[in-house]
Amino acid sequence: MDQFALLGSVDLFYESAQNPQWGLSSRIVSTGEGNILWAESTGRTGGDFTKMLGLGTITSGTALAEEVVKIMFETLPPAGSPFPASQASRSWTLPWFGPKAGYRSPLLDSAPRWRVAVATFENASERRGAGRILADVFTTALFHHGRFQVVDPGEVNETLIALGRTPYGGLDAATLKEFKRLTGIDALFLGAVYRYNEGLKREAFSSPDIALDITMLDAETGKILWFAVAERSGDDSHIALDFGIIRSMVRLIRRAVGEILETL
Repeated sequence: MDQFALLGSVDLFYESAQNPQWGLSSRIVSTGEGNILWAESTGRTGGDFTKMLGLGTITSGTALAEEVVKIMFETLPPAGSPFPASQASRSWTLPWFGPKAGYRSPLLDSAPRWRVAVATFENASERRGAGRILADVFTTALFHHGRFQVVDPGEVNETLIALGRTPYGGLDAATLKEFKRLTGIDALFLGAVYRYNEGLKREAFSSPDIALDITMLDAETGKILWFAVAERSGDDSHIALDFGIIRSMVRLIRRAVGEILETL
């Protein structure tokens, strides 16, 4: 009988009487194979619920948490229902902010449904824990991309610890080959975050911004299969008045990594 584990993390919590924020990630994993069967990441600010005349704004952190949890579990199948196959979802992108891939190997055009996983990102920003948050949200986006079978990051971390290695600074071909032998993972995603500003240092209503890069490595050969960069601000999608501005850091990450996954 299949057994499953529900995992989750708090990616952002900011208590404010003016504009509280919550960001969450969660996933359901098969305990036998370590495959992710469902995953979601989302974030909201109290101001995201503001309607006409300023009505609807949430100022309670507890009330906002309840709404964010509801939103996150909207895609979770009802109890007793099978987990549907992940479906690719395309991000809406303004043409002048379209993603640019640094490199994409022709091998990806004929790649099978590989087992892939995401290692904790290297953190070069001032925000403590930013690398872990980026890895969690990117894992969710990769699952929704629908092209690969995504393995839980916990298996990656456990195996790298057993090998006495970390993903920071890259991994040599010999380590990757041994990693594949132990896990059966065909490709590994590594990343680094260089700027991670949640928009909380200046004022509660400022926009977040982020800069990162992500690399996909063939675990058998160590060759780079794909490389992409992203630099995004919550104001990038601003259209008029406050329409289109992203205030939540988790939603901005999801938008940024969703855009660059379109180049994969």
